[in-house]
Amino acid sequence: MKTRLDIYKNNLTIRFNYKEKKYMAYFPNGEQALDLNLKSEKILAKKNKELLLNPNLLEKKMQEAKTALRYEKLKNMGFRCDSFEVLYSEREFDVIGDDLARYLDQLVHEDDVLIGIHRTGSASLDDIAKILKYGLVITRLNGSTTNSSIQLGNNVGYYPNNETIIKELINADAYKSSLGSILIRIPDCDLEKDIFMIDMETGNFILDPAYIVGFIPVEKDGHISEIITAKQGYDKAPFKSIDTLYDDRDYARNLEQGYKESK
Repeated sequence: MKTRLDIYKNNLTIRFNYKEKKYMAYFPNGEQALDLNLKSEKILAKKNKELLLNPNLLEKKMQEAKTALRYEKLKNMGFRCDSFEVLYSEREFDVIGDDLARYLDQLVHEDDVLIGIHRTGSASLDDIAKILKYGLVITRLNGSTTNSSIQLGNNVGYYPNNETIIKELINADAYKSSLGSILIRIPDCDLEKDIFMIDMETGNFILDPAYIVGFIPVEKDGHISEIITAKQGYDKAPFKSIDTLYDDRDYARNLEQGYKESK
């Protein structure tokens, strides 16, 4: 008679399966464990009953599993999700303007798309205008001179759960009193290609401006309401043209005229 498996005696683990939407037993090598004994079946049944009786718990487990799968996919593509993140904030999402809130909600729920944020730090308005028009310079880490050190994560924060971006946008000024954030969108299919350009004069690697959605200024108490972009055809809220970058707003604390004079 075949001996059935026991969760504890056979060193099995119970994990939530995203596709099946339930808990299942697994061997240490990740293979699903079948033919459980009665005691182990009851343990699994109890945990899965909790999911059926608690839709919020099921939704939480689904999101956790989806995030874990996304993390592994990005890591296997060479994009490690270890970006800086604001872990605590008293700011609520009601600081987001209605038009921008609707746009961001749609954006972060796209499948197979990396959404990133570049906090502008000490960059001036002129610097921000250049990023919007010509792309984001990707710096090398620790003074390295090798091209292998050019990684998107050197200058762009991204996460296995794109919804994290919304929290980061309203807290962008927590990093070096940033005026706001450069919002990045890169389809997964492009991550497998070369997303960088090379400035032949400086040798700098630059994230293609095609992947830059625009600049989201952060104002008092984390209020965000608009995306300033250099792209053509984006003339509806929450988008505004690059010409409005220097408008008299609270965020424009270091207003410069260089960009206007160079036009």
